[in-house]
Amino acid sequence: DSIFTAQYVMADTELTAFLSQRKSQTEAAELVTAYTSFLLANGGAEVRTSMDIPGAKLVEIMDTFELVFSKGVMLAGVHGAENRKTAEELAFMLKQNLAGAGQ
Repeated sequence: DSIFTAQYVMADTELTAFLSQRKSQTEAAELVTAYTSFLLANGGAEVRTSMDIPGAKLVEIMDTFELVFSKGVMLAGVHGAENRKTAEELAFMLKQNLAGAGQ
């Protein structure tokens, strides 16, 4: 149940990427749904994204953006992005790196 985080600076703003290897693809996908539901229940608003990441969820909450998705057994996402564009850019980089790692 470990979650690994890394800080990034993109477009003069700091944001956090996170990754967590889960026991199964099903668990990873269920956590995407659960985290999204948690954010929405606490005042977030789901934002449409046209990203090429199946099942990705983007939520605006407390003037920041949270983006979460799963790829295989990996739960991944972006926390605390000040704007949608940087959240999507970092999420795309995560997806590409996960694909390169065979996930």
